[in-house]
Amino acid sequence: MENSNLADRLRDISQDRLVEEVIALWDEINNMEIELAASRRQMRSIELEKYSQKDSGRPLIAEYEEKLRIANTKITQLEKKIENAKMRNSAFASDQNKLKKLELKNAKLLQNEEELLMLVLDMEMHIEKLIKTIEE
Repeated sequence: MENSNLADRLRDISQDRLVEEVIALWDEINNMEIELAASRRQMRSIELEKYSQKDSGRPLIAEYEEKLRIANTKITQLEKKIENAKMRNSAFASDQNKLKKLELKNAKLLQNEEELLMLVLDMEMHIEKLIKTIEE
């Protein structure tokens, strides 16, 4: 019943006037929300002040001590991560040195293999010459 009466009354009001009313109410709601937020901040500030006066700041001190403990734990974890990273880096550097040594050794072995292959080819040529001279 109330909704139909409201709808009838709103039909009688011009659309421009309704828009103005909605905007005005919207602004009023926004202002009330701003005031409510400010009141909540003020209330929280008063509560913190009350606690700090009542217990000589015990809750704040406990809160800061907890934050400090958490920060120290994180610092310890980060230090361990740094140590692990340093160990991995040194192991990596060691592996790189070993790899370089193996590459040098491999290069020397390939050069030696090439020299031996040339020696074998040279010996084969000499053997063929000997065979020809023996056959003649």
